[in-house]
Amino acid sequence: MKTRLVAVVASVLVFALALFANPGSTSASLPLTRIEAVMDGWNGDTNVQFIELRITGDDPNAVGYLTNVYTEPVLCFFDDAGVPYARFDFKEQSQPPNTAYGSSILIGTSEFASAWGGQTDFTFHAMPPATGQNGHDGLIALVSGVDPDHPIRLSGKIAYGQDKTDWTGNYAFPVNLMCKQAFTSAESVAYGAAYSGPVDYGTKVGSDLPSSSNDGLHLQGPACWEGTWNGSGSGHSCSPPRDNSVDYAIVDLSGPNAPRNNAAQQGELGGDLDEDGVSNQTDACPNTALAPVDSIGCSDAQVDSDGDGFCDPGAVGAGPSGCTGSDVCPALASPNQLNSDGDGFGDECDTCPHWVNPLLDPGYPIVAHQAMPLFTVPPGDDDCDGFPDAVGASGKAPESYIGTDPIRHCAATSVANDEAGTDAWAPDFNDDRIVNGQDTGKYGGPFGAYNKMVSAGPFGPPGQELPGARFNFNGDGVINGQDTGKFPAFFAGACYNWH
Repeated sequence: MKTRLVAVVASVLVFALALFANPGSTSASLPLTRIEAVMDGWNGDTNVQFIELRITGDDPNAVGYLTNVYTEPVLCFFDDAGVPYARFDFKEQSQPPNTAYGSSILIGTSEFASAWGGQTDFTFHAMPPATGQNGHDGLIALVSGVDPDHPIRLSGKIAYGQDKTDWTGNYAFPVNLMCKQAFTSAESVAYGAAYSGPVDYGTKVGSDLPSSSNDGLHLQGPACWEGTWNGSGSGHSCSPPRDNSVDYAIVDLSGPNAPRNNAAQQGELGGDLDEDGVSNQTDACPNTALAPVDSIGCSDAQVDSDGDGFCDPGAVGAGPSGCTGSDVCPALASPNQLNSDGDGFGDECDTCPHWVNPLLDPGYPIVAHQAMPLFTVPPGDDDCDGFPDAVGASGKAPESYIGTDPIRHCAATSVANDEAGTDAWAPDFNDDRIVNGQDTGKYGGPFGAYNKMVSAGPFGPPGQELPGARFNFNGDGVINGQDTGKFPAFFAGACYNWH
């Protein structure tokens, strides 16, 4: 049976949490969040784990609680003896948006997300090292042997609350103090035949968490709060008081008990959460918007972003239209797929179509992250050598006028004067790939072009003459300081290493 996906869009980035009247006490706490469901494995795969929290009160003041570092929520995990072995921190930078009564918060393993087919609100993973925890979510192992990606055990206790271990607000405190005397539990569930530690609410659930079926621990009846709530909004009070053995049972986590995230996506494991006709386990492109898909669940938009018929780099499928190849411009339609300089960027999206300018950040294969020369590149300069190709720009004459090659930015070698034919780089007169006094020296001497009209050329020693336009960088017909003044921007620069 498949539960239909329902999308709910919310706008306030807050996360429900309790007000604690007496830190260190569970009986005096005021929970606004309950543990809704826990799974320790699915169809024999013990890596498929999740915890679903359910918000039990609609409190518009909740956002104020989380601006204080003391009230950042955590999940504490306890072994069979009631000793804490792990803590998962929630941080305000990644709070789910929906805090209305009955909303869910889904924390799961990556394997759970794959089997479920939707987006978890948090993923179990190790806390990034050397962060001091502030501003990050993640799991902190409190003892050795803990798998931070799969922390749930078949028996034990899971508690949700706040850990005021360090009252200064510095969360870089010793792990041996976490989830102990300064931890205030807002909600917990103890379960399993072997569990012998403290039970915060009534008696424990006597059964272990199963892992070979679709069953898991689930709250029975409506989520509720107890105590004297001094907030505003709506919710349901607990009557009678909470008792783990009464409130929870091992049930099939499908239908109305199926996992649900904060965006109200709900569906059972192994189903088809995005309803594209491909099961979650084989869907290579989950969360497909309403659109045709290929046999592995990918729509055209998911594998060919610009719709030009060429697949995005790394695309896992071809979509129903059957894209091919690997798009050299995945964000810009490029029907001809030209990549003149062979740097991996197609001409339509390459900042320098005729210069192999490398990628600055491999994580962002987009135009804005390509390396550029240290000097200004004028419009229409495809080889990025500082001079436009065919139309003057930025006070510079085009290479078509100067007489240099508009699609070569650099001489082939650093050996001076070893290349016949058209020069590649306008300021590099001797073709040694560096601009210096040997190049500016071409303007002076008895055969020099300085302070002469272009029409008076060619200039240079016998056998080395060059047309007058070769020296006229601004294209005004007069060779003077306005031309030699272009050199400083290129001095000491090597055209093969501009970035």
